[in-house]
Amino acid sequence: MHELLFLNPCVNVGDINLTVRLGDKWLKQANVGDNIVICKTPEEEGGTATATQLANAVIVGQMFLPFSQIPPSLLKLEHDPECRSFAGLVRAMTAAYGTSFDINTADVTLLFFKVTEDKGC
Repeated sequence: MHELLFLNPCVNVGDINLTVRLGDKWLKQANVGDNIVICKTPEEEGGTATATQLANAVIVGQMFLPFSQIPPSLLKLEHDPECRSFAGLVRAMTAAYGTSFDINTADVTLLFFKVTEDKGC
């Protein structure tokens, strides 16, 4: 089981969800059929970082491509409503990855997942 961190962990229970991740880590680390735990990215509290587990899901698909080539039709599956437009996704990627994310050169992994157990997203 893999732990997948989200800045904004809203998910659509019962639907296929999409998350976009910089690089190929998730392409190499996880496979279709693998279970994931959806967690809120931890915030420092008293010097300790803890991730809050919010849901369980299964990976149902993967793609690896240049960020600039993400088909707009796939953005409607984005788990975060703010990222269902290209501009919104650029803002979120910049917030998540900072200067490591370059819209012109970034290769990304698209992870498609389906929530199997909602723990209070």
